[in-house]
Amino acid sequence: MSANNARVRRVVLNILWNEGPLTKEAIMDRLSQDNRLQPSNQSLGSILSKSHQIVVSGKSKVLTTTGIKRSRNLFDIDRSWIFSLEELRFTYPLNMMTKTESREAKRCKGCSRVRLIPEGSEKCLSCERRSL
Repeated sequence: MSANNARVRRVVLNILWNEGPLTKEAIMDRLSQDNRLQPSNQSLGSILSKSHQIVVSGKSKVLTTTGIKRSRNLFDIDRSWIFSLEELRFTYPLNMMTKTESREAKRCKGCSRVRLIPEGSEKCLSCERRSL
């Protein structure tokens, strides 16, 4: 994943946390309004499908430009194991972290991924709350 996609992923995660479940088109609209980041449709689809923090939470009927109703996936943060915006940073992969976060990151004893580890724990948030 390129550096630009890592920045886009951070912004997408913040948008989904603040706004709740959204379609890919709605996320694209929010990105074009709030930021100068404008990923391609394929790039955003890749970000949404490969992020372990993002899940498909349902479907929504959307009216297309031709007047046909289509079913679209709603994407949201996996709130079954991420409970707050502060906890979201403990789930970032190494390429998505800032320089200061990457200096504080350690290798998880459970999954061997490099993550920010909560204080008083040897495992990452993902290993503590989900069974891997």
